[in-house]
Amino acid sequence: MLLSRVAERLYWAARYLERAEGTARIVREHSNVIVDLPLSVTPAWDHLLGITGNREGFDKRYDIGDETSIVSFLVADSLNPGSVRMSIAQARENLRTCRDILPVQAWNAVNDLYLTAGRDAVDGVQRRYRSRFLEKVIAEHQRLLGILTSTMSRDEAYTMLRLGRHIERGDMVTRALDVRAGLLLGERPEQAELYDDLQWSSVLRSLSALQMYNRRSATGDGATEVIRFILGETSFPRSVAYCLAGVQSAARELPLSESVLAACRAAIAELSSSDPTALLDADELHRKADRLQIAIGTINNRIVGAYFGHTAWPN
Repeated sequence: MLLSRVAERLYWAARYLERAEGTARIVREHSNVIVDLPLSVTPAWDHLLGITGNREGFDKRYDIGDETSIVSFLVADSLNPGSVRMSIAQARENLRTCRDILPVQAWNAVNDLYLTAGRDAVDGVQRRYRSRFLEKVIAEHQRLLGILTSTMSRDEAYTMLRLGRHIERGDMVTRALDVRAGLLLGERPEQAELYDDLQWSSVLRSLSALQMYNRRSATGDGATEVIRFILGETSFPRSVAYCLAGVQSAARELPLSESVLAACRAAIAELSSSDPTALLDADELHRKADRLQIAIGTINNRIVGAYFGHTAWPN
């Protein structure tokens, strides 16, 4: 039997690590795509704050929303609990108190990632070092997931890690789709549509989804197919549908999961309730993303209430 406090720390460690990787992916891809855009297209950075939900925190601490300020806030800011650096630090602190639960190699991987983030995050804000640092964060988290997959017993501790990872990933994907795709579907400067293929490819690359999307040989309208793939492709591990199925599968392995499973069913019903063609309208896509985020938040609150003895937990 897993202690409630241990389960809670494992769950939030997984969420923080997934948050660090997700933020690293988004910043890395946006940094890459602006290099491919012509000089006539002014690169915008403030929408990255919308994806991570940290606009208010940024405005309190920074006067100018330029590239350096936003990347510093998202990557290295020690006062931003959602930055890559601090997400990794919080994950390590959660796991430090229950490190006997993890395989030794997994704890070493977390500690290595923590040391890398602490040493290199500030330099990683600069363009010439940024890609190397963010790639390192992504690769080290992927290495950790490989260690857990191949060496950790499939017990309640592993299930809590799965729950945290899928919840955080599903939430991050809906936010990224809402903001990035919403920008492409809304009103834009003249001739911006000339670069739509590049921008939609960037949306997919930010989720490491481009190759799998192309393998599926999608046909028809590009925007519709991208939205359908990111939301509903059940075989792709970074789609919202796959994440919700993963949460549901993990919850079934735990006792007292009735309320969590009910929230999972509601979220899956919400996901399947709209045709992707209807989401080509930016406002409708935003409303759908909001409803999915609320549904995922409800699952989180049910997990917290059922297993950790809280009514909710601040993100």
